Amino acid sequence: MQTENVSPDRRNFMKSAGSATLATLLVTGGAALAKDAKGSEPTASTYTYATQNSWGPITQWHTAADLSFSVDAGTGSLPASLSWRDQQGNSFSISFASDMSSFFGYFQRINEGPIAYRGTRK
Repeated sequence: MQTENVSPDRRNFMKSAGSATLATLLVTGGAALAKDAKGSEPTASTYTYATQNSWGPITQWHTAADLSFSVDAGTGSLPASLSWRDQQGNSFSISFASDMSSFFGYFQRINEGPIAYRGTRK
């Protein structure tokens, strides 16, 4: 993992965010955020992005559902990137601008190729 030009807070988040910590990531497709395993409402900051996706040569972008998530790693640091897999086996990986204003990455449906994915914070 490259950590050059990354703020100390984001670097601390990257060092401390193991798979158990990232289990606190709550992701929704525009709906209300889910409760955690204990049935509590999320307490961390919530981020919502208007998203788009593109396939092929990435010359046209298509509107997609909003992405909302809450991350609580217990460090007070912002994430540099996030990756997750949904219950159907689709995978996602995104990297954020240092101010969390936007992200760029991909999602990949099971048995298909990757699709470019970007978002702008609402």
